[in-house]
Amino acid sequence: MSREELREEWRGRLELFASSGLSQRQWCADNGVPLHRLTYWRGQLLGKATPPKQIPGWCPVNILSSPSNGGSGITIRVGAATIEVVSGFDGGLLRAVVGALGDAPC
Repeated sequence: MSREELREEWRGRLELFASSGLSQRQWCADNGVPLHRLTYWRGQLLGKATPPKQIPGWCPVNILSSPSNGGSGITIRVGAATIEVVSGFDGGLLRAVVGALGDAPC
């Protein structure tokens, strides 16, 4: 297989991954692809550097703006999910919700 054929094959795989809605880890497990190989080809074909090392199980945090509720809460985004936490929240419920989203793509 030529280098260009390999690049085309990976373009197709990356399209399948992007449309799957799965995390990188889950997509790789389902498709028998090593995670490091997906990461490599995403960097090669999308022109992005290899993502920075992260603590396993954690996603990067970006603060976009101040809370709209006057500073009495926080908005958390995990993958496609958005969680709004206000003062007096139930910590156990928040842990359960975040735990359920644990495999969400970052």
